[in-house]
Amino acid sequence: DFFLKRRRKQLLTMKKVAAARSASSSKAAVISSKANTLRKLKNAKATVKLSFKSPLATKTHLKSATADGTKAILNSLIGLRSTACRFVIGINAVTKLLEKDAKSTQFVLICSDVMPHVLVEHLPIMCAVHDIPCLLLSCPSPKLGQSLNILKATTVAIKVPNDEIHSSSYQQYFSILQNEAMIPRLPWLKTREPELQSVELVENWPKRTKEKLDTIL
Repeated sequence: DFFLKRRRKQLLTMKKVAAARSASSSKAAVISSKANTLRKLKNAKATVKLSFKSPLATKTHLKSATADGTKAILNSLIGLRSTACRFVIGINAVTKLLEKDAKSTQFVLICSDVMPHVLVEHLPIMCAVHDIPCLLLSCPSPKLGQSLNILKATTVAIKVPNDEIHSSSYQQYFSILQNEAMIPRLPWLKTREPELQSVELVENWPKRTKEKLDTIL
């Protein structure tokens, strides 16, 4: 009996050690997978400009601002905060604005760190349809949000009524945006309205029908 009890204790100890090793190995595997994921995210952030600009700029011919141009635009946004213009912030909010009130939208700004880029791929297309200048900024979303006194901003639309667009308070800031931004031109999209051809109305259809019936009868 003594030897059996001792053997059982040894087996239990061996099982506990094996369970602890398997748990530690699984924990190490989870930690290593998390480390690999974080490493991939860091690499993606490092190449976010290339991965974002390449497909979006190729498909929509979207202009990308330089570092100096982005800095000037951010300073102009800080100045526009003192005017009566309205900033529409966020991908969904900008999309709704372009759908419902595109006439009062003057500019659309998109940050270069939006991932995946498919989230904002429709915005240059909508700007091209409504002839609205659009620009890709070479700055992260927290930097754009800082110029608007918020935490972060991925996309921003500047909304000004058309009757106030020529005001002197806007022109000093809009001149910088007009020099940098441009309307996206899509080769597969034609925004011109189709030309209507004149249609000649035929008024003698009842007479012809009556003559045909007379000949048949």
